[in-house]
Amino acid sequence: MTTTDGRVVTTDTKAEDEEDNRVFMGGIPFSMSETEVSKICASFGKLKSFNLIKDSIDPTLNKGYAFFEYADERAAEKAIKALNNLEIMDKKLKVQKASAGSKQANQITMHKNVPDDKRLDIPKYCQNPSNVVQFLNMISLEDLFEPAYLNEVKQELLTEC
Repeated sequence: MTTTDGRVVTTDTKAEDEEDNRVFMGGIPFSMSETEVSKICASFGKLKSFNLIKDSIDPTLNKGYAFFEYADERAAEKAIKALNNLEIMDKKLKVQKASAGSKQANQITMHKNVPDDKRLDIPKYCQNPSNVVQFLNMISLEDLFEPAYLNEVKQELLTEC
């Protein structure tokens, strides 16, 4: 390509094409195996690479996201259209071009700056979202036997929630 001032500028279209084929998938159920997830991805075209991020404590679980690359850009586009917002095991997949989620990718890779011995492991029971909220130390044992006070606390909780 020649610019208006006469300089010749070359662009590496191959590098750009490869970047367009990389896909991020989040919201993967933690219990899905690498084989199961890769089969879903491979159903849209030939995969050049696939990486399901595994849990460091229990390698039979995954961390809920994967990166993969197709040999053909059209396969990547088809996969994104078909898989984005697809519900699997009560979870919705988030599928997009890997370069499109640079902010999200930066958040995911931030842990690389923390030494292994300083990382905190997330307990398995914390990895699945819950609809349960626990309130502690809101009422004394004596107040449990006061029906009027107990009803008042219950109404306050319902109002706040």
